[in-house]
Amino acid sequence: MKSLIVKLEDLSIASKYEGAPSQGSYGGPWSDPNQFLHIQIPNELDPDCVKVELINGVNTVTADSTLAANKLAGQWDQLRAERNKRLSECDYTQIPDAVTTQAKEDEYIAYRTLLRDLPANTGNPASPTWPTKPA
Repeated sequence: MKSLIVKLEDLSIASKYEGAPSQGSYGGPWSDPNQFLHIQIPNELDPDCVKVELINGVNTVTADSTLAANKLAGQWDQLRAERNKRLSECDYTQIPDAVTTQAKEDEYIAYRTLLRDLPANTGNPASPTWPTKPA
């Protein structure tokens, strides 16, 4: 379970923490119920992609689609960066005299094709299935 510390003045998120909401356990200004609210993040929401809104007079944790889109874009960027790194690590195999057998050359061609196709063939960029590099 994750919780938020929310600044009541503007409903901005001051901090996140593991555990149930606990208004008085932090000391200092975060314990002041006139300045800050401790509120649980619903389990179905990504803790990195939430905001707090006043809905029908109640402070409510909701999904923030902008944060979610930015997080997803960052995951795709990370996937492409790792893919490009893996491609560059075996660029030498594309030099005509670098690979010793036709079978090994074919393995690297297939591996590099799978790497290049990875973004299009991946549903979740946070956990792609990487092809196995030829031995």
